[in-house]
Amino acid sequence: MSFIKFLISGNPQMQNMIAPAVEKLKKRTPEDICRLSGAEYRKDDREISILSLGEEIVLTLPDYEPKTQIEPWRYLTLLQYLNIADGTPITHRWVALRELPEGDTRGMGFDRELDQIFKTNFNDVSAEYFKELCRRAGGTVTDGKADACAEFMFAPFFPIRVSFWESDEDFPVSGKVLTDANAVHYLSMEGCGTVCVLTLRSVAEQLSK
Repeated sequence: MSFIKFLISGNPQMQNMIAPAVEKLKKRTPEDICRLSGAEYRKDDREISILSLGEEIVLTLPDYEPKTQIEPWRYLTLLQYLNIADGTPITHRWVALRELPEGDTRGMGFDRELDQIFKTNFNDVSAEYFKELCRRAGGTVTDGKADACAEFMFAPFFPIRVSFWESDEDFPVSGKVLTDANAVHYLSMEGCGTVCVLTLRSVAEQLSK
């Protein structure tokens, strides 16, 4: 099964992955977690706030439950981010998934999945419209060598860069999704790939809004 289909399928083992992630967080202090992850600890309210894709995600303590509805995969990935975060600064050096440690095998698979999202959803989309879709999805349009570029913050120390080339009579639509070189200090290789897929999919979802 492709990773995209795996995400959509609603993995029945989701709770089996969420519960251990929450238990790990309970063994640490909220102050330590927020210091290393860039999240905000609201001691009086007993909650943690984390900015993700332009949206404030609030987790109530001590069980780290989301205060509002959130997609399960995004929730799980944010829990993993909070668990792994070690405070490494953003390097501002963009890399493909295959360039990350262990990315030479799994990263290429994610790149193929991302390429499929571009071709399936954005074949007739102009560069200007793609920029608008990125803005709606919480991204910031930036300059770059592509027809359109946008940067997203999946989490405080986890930026994503999406580059887009619109189709023409000679070439099909194409694109790239890059992470900062610090990515493995915040998520596993699988988690990094999940973030890239979720971010690009959030842009595609704007087409129907």
